[in-house]
Amino acid sequence: MQPSAERIITSAFAKDARPLAAAGKAGYRCAKEKCEDTKPMPLLSIAAFYAGVNILILLILSFLVVVQRRKTKVVLGDGGEPALRRAIRAHGNAVEYVAPGLAGLILLALMDTTPLWLLHAASGGLTLGRLLHGFGLSNADGASVGRGFGTLLTWIALVVMAGGLIWGAVGPLLAGA
Repeated sequence: MQPSAERIITSAFAKDARPLAAAGKAGYRCAKEKCEDTKPMPLLSIAAFYAGVNILILLILSFLVVVQRRKTKVVLGDGGEPALRRAIRAHGNAVEYVAPGLAGLILLALMDTTPLWLLHAASGGLTLGRLLHGFGLSNADGASVGRGFGTLLTWIALVVMAGGLIWGAVGPLLAGA
């Protein structure tokens, strides 16, 4: 049962209470004016960790493009160089999937109803998928095991995120109807 707004505001000003945002949220056990954190790591911290890792993946892939550009002396486009084309596509593909993935992770972390396992599964799937795909595409023309599994893991992670977000938004409405 969700505490009333008055109860949350009162809890926020109690001497030993957590911040206002914590009172009454999932992952906190509140009794009278005291709230205990029941989760080992806040959801937003988990999302921030995976966001940081995915940003580093993007930077590494970007660096690999620069390395290929210097090696081939091609400043714009791919100059018909297969290795440069692969590096450009590995980076571009990561950008295309990481951006919506990080938005989904942050929104999941901000929702009261997101289970810890769901956030880790979606975050881990996205991160591992992008690593495998980037490695597979950077090292082979055409299909590769890394590219295939990376794509599959990324898609599964995005489906899990989408499902979690939709259920988190609609579930409480259905429960109250």
